[in-house]
Amino acid sequence: MSRRLVLCVLFATSVGACFGPPDPGARKDTSAVAQPTAFVSLPAEAEAISFLGDTLVSPTLSAGVAADRMARYSEAEEALSAHPEDADALIWLGRRTAYLGRYRDAIDIYTHALTLHPDDARIYRHRGHRYLTVRELDHAIPDFLRAAELTEGKPDEVEPDGMPNPKGIPTSTLQFNIWYHMGLAYYLKGDFEAAADAYAHCAEVSVHPDSKV
Repeated sequence: MSRRLVLCVLFATSVGACFGPPDPGARKDTSAVAQPTAFVSLPAEAEAISFLGDTLVSPTLSAGVAADRMARYSEAEEALSAHPEDADALIWLGRRTAYLGRYRDAIDIYTHALTLHPDDARIYRHRGHRYLTVRELDHAIPDFLRAAELTEGKPDEVEPDGMPNPKGIPTSTLQFNIWYHMGLAYYLKGDFEAAADAYAHCAEVSVHPDSKV
């Protein structure tokens, strides 16, 4: 069964319908909701092609880690089933899907979420992150730019950790993650001036020494 069909089956059972990419003609703004899904021509089981042309597959998880992440994925799926249009539930299903190494499936989840919540900066931040993971920089950067636009002038907020540190204390914020990942995307493109500007913004919202470093 193909990865897209697996995702459709999962969503048919959890939220009642299988979704596809949003209709580009349904919106006339530049919010990046209607970006194409991140599917390129890939070998079976591959998630991305590296910048050096190598085939990249999901990392192998130990049995214990895989079991724990699947359990958390199932919890996220149940939460979405109970509230199929809830932004938090959609974000967490996307995050739990990505933690299983299914980065492109996570991108599809976030793309669907943006059809319901087109002005939620968190969703752009997470989709941009996973576009970055699969080396699609030209899709990642517009998402980070949109997320930065939506958070401009607003108070920052702590971002809950999907994989908490030993003390269980979140150490990053939404705006930090937007600017950090934007800087990384520009750096990888070789646009060092834009990367430096993004990192300058990142420094401004860094709230502790680890973030500043």
